[in-house]
Amino acid sequence: TKLLRRSPTTRTGQASMISSILVPTLICVLSASPELHVQSLEVRDDIWDITVADLNSDGHQDLLLLTCDPDAKPMRKTLHVFLGAATGQFPDKPDISLHLPPEISVLFVSESHGDALPAVLAGDSQGFQVYHYDEGALEAGEHLSIPSILPDNAREPLFLNGIVRDWTGDGSKEWLLPQSDGYSLHWGEEQVAFIDCDVVTQVRQSGSMSISYHHPEYILFDIDATPNPAIAFMYPEEIEFAYGPDWSQRHRISIPGLNREQYRSHTALRDLNGNGLPDLIVTEMEGTVSMDSTTRVYLAESPFVYPTTPSTTIENRGSVAAPFFYDLDASGTLDALVVSVPFGPRNLMNYFFRKRVSVNIEAYRLLDGRFEDRPSSDSSLSMDAPEGRGRPAYTMGDFSGNGSMDVAYAESADSLAIHFGRDGELIGSRPDATATLPTTMGEVRLHDITGNGGEDILLFHPDSAYSKQVQVITFRTNGK
Repeated sequence: TKLLRRSPTTRTGQASMISSILVPTLICVLSASPELHVQSLEVRDDIWDITVADLNSDGHQDLLLLTCDPDAKPMRKTLHVFLGAATGQFPDKPDISLHLPPEISVLFVSESHGDALPAVLAGDSQGFQVYHYDEGALEAGEHLSIPSILPDNAREPLFLNGIVRDWTGDGSKEWLLPQSDGYSLHWGEEQVAFIDCDVVTQVRQSGSMSISYHHPEYILFDIDATPNPAIAFMYPEEIEFAYGPDWSQRHRISIPGLNREQYRSHTALRDLNGNGLPDLIVTEMEGTVSMDSTTRVYLAESPFVYPTTPSTTIENRGSVAAPFFYDLDASGTLDALVVSVPFGPRNLMNYFFRKRVSVNIEAYRLLDGRFEDRPSSDSSLSMDAPEGRGRPAYTMGDFSGNGSMDVAYAESADSLAIHFGRDGELIGSRPDATATLPTTMGEVRLHDITGNGGEDILLFHPDSAYSKQVQVITFRTNGK
């Protein structure tokens, strides 16, 4: 789960708004002092994406690494599988290394058509090759002809996330695939539905030619009228709701806000008060050297209906700020956690001369249909500011599985500081544990590897000196 999501096409998302200033890594987590274990794995080529799945159906999560050497002729692409154990640990070397055709650009794990066992589907623009686990190997099965706009020969292949689920409510899991004018929904080669949306396409030619498609971010939520979920497509100025048995019923609303020419903004939908309806959160930022941030919250009155006046407005002056939401006290409603980086003289001096930066976190409780006017608690962290082109890793989750929110961040270039939240409170300023890593820069994925209901960290480092490594950080409480 990422702290911030990518924004629509014409907006600067919250991640891009603060990631260049939240220079040290923010990896958020919450728990009750679990045992920490770090395992480092290395393969031959650069790792571009990772995921977990129980491929051999033994009840333990297996680690899947997707690698590519883009300079090899032809490109060398491999899927490495490390079979998991009850301890949450993996062997030092992969149990399976499946060499993929260079045309393959995306993979995902799902039930294959007519088979309840998990399978790996490797795809390009023409369809998907299905691979089944069989006695310690992945064996090629049927090829599914499903044309789409997915590319061929991608230099940085990836796993498709969030496309596999019971979209229609019939008990089977379909696959959502991108097309030039929306999404097609498939069960095997059969197309069971088509969901159109506004897709921004571009063709540019200046010596070379560039062709791109930009699909909008979408949010799913349930409504009583149909077994399938409703979809909210997030456009730069509007939100379009698609619902009904075939998603043909539509409703659009304009996103409230200020001057779009002067503000950078991000829009999100989250069910804040636990009534099953997605509430609207609009964050806008103004300024360059001196920045002000304003977040307005509109609680849904009914499906697709929002008030004209926000129930809450949260302002941060002289800082770059972004909210995320978490149920700190297990009350069934989400609390607003506002992460900000002040632009005061002291913070700027620390950044330039000490290579450190301060990050503030404020918690606002949702009470009686609105967030508090003042934060109920706050905390401040001092972190190293990374140099060079490295990408700070950040995420949030519940590591111990106890419902608390824990936080981990890059205390230095090779030290990950971990704070465990307790009893619904924000973290303190001092870490509860630290983990020494080759680097704290990179991409983070959260998965329950140990099976204790909490989230463990997978950290990998595309396009860096550590691009062939992945660190597996697991958390165990009371031996579980």
